Amino acid sequence: MQEPEGCDDGNAVSGDGCSNVCQVQAGWNCAGEPSVCTTTCGDGIPAGPEGCDDGGTVSGDGCDSGCNVEAGYECSSVPSTCIVVVCGDSIVSGSETCDDGATVDGDGCSSTCQIESGWDCAGQPSLCATICGDGILAGPEQCDDGNTTDGDGCSSTCTIE
Repeated sequence: MQEPEGCDDGNAVSGDGCSNVCQVQAGWNCAGEPSVCTTTCGDGIPAGPEGCDDGGTVSGDGCDSGCNVEAGYECSSVPSTCIVVVCGDSIVSGSETCDDGATVDGDGCSSTCQIESGWDCAGQPSLCATICGDGILAGPEQCDDGNTTDGDGCSSTCTIE
């Protein structure tokens, strides 16, 4: 026996609130003909354009009253759990591209937890190393002529020959 349609938005695409078998998807409300589907902020199910949904509609906890992730937070899971993004805590989160446990510039991971030019960082905590041959003099490099060819005055390990 086929279930009666819970919605019909005129397409057979799931993910827009009305599934490919015309059923209302979790975290959505659909009404009208054709159905118009909207998310339900505060139901604990992040759906559609919602960046988070912690089951409430109170701002200041990482997930604001409109189900948007607040600045300085990272949210995940269902319902959303939000944590404060802290630069210097050795955990890469939020908009951080690195976090080496420090908040100083010049070591590859900046004081705002962004990878600095001429460096490559990976892991948690982030370990950073210069990129020899990229043409950017960084960290302990004595020279960087944009290649890793020996015999041209700057060695393949970015030391002066």
